[in-house]
Amino acid sequence: MVSVGEKHIDLLEPNGESSTLDFDVLCLCTGASYCAPWRAKDDVFATGEDRQKEFQQVHEQIKAAKTILCIGAGPTSIETAGYLKQTFPEKEISICCRGDKVLSKYHGAHDKAFAAIKRAGVNILLNSKFEDGKCGCKEFDCNLDCSGFKFAGPSEYMKEHFSDCICKKTGQI
Repeated sequence: MVSVGEKHIDLLEPNGESSTLDFDVLCLCTGASYCAPWRAKDDVFATGEDRQKEFQQVHEQIKAAKTILCIGAGPTSIETAGYLKQTFPEKEISICCRGDKVLSKYHGAHDKAFAAIKRAGVNILLNSKFEDGKCGCKEFDCNLDCSGFKFAGPSEYMKEHFSDCICKKTGQI
């Protein structure tokens, strides 16, 4: 049991003994799922062999494509688009961004990242949405979801046991 105010966790060991673990900062890592095609499907634990097959399929799709869209405008998308353009300079690489800035969560990062990725030859489609297999009205041979993680942790457990740590405005711990 976690005692947030007292900054300790009461543990019950597998052998039946109990102990206490003190902490200064408690970081709860409840797990996440990837939504990108080269990462495991949500809530599925693939075997190493299955993951290798998936990697190979996506790699072949990327190699065969003339146009590739990286969906999202965060660090994963920027890095993926830059890597793909460097690896396959002959391909048209684009980033689909819902808003008017890339790396919008990082204060002051847009101007530098935007300039660098444009210099590399990557197209950035600002104020565009990916839906029905297209970004805006353009279709791409290969779409890579680079939007990051989906947090699928046990939120009800977190809300029940850590209610005194939840921000009333955002509902987050």
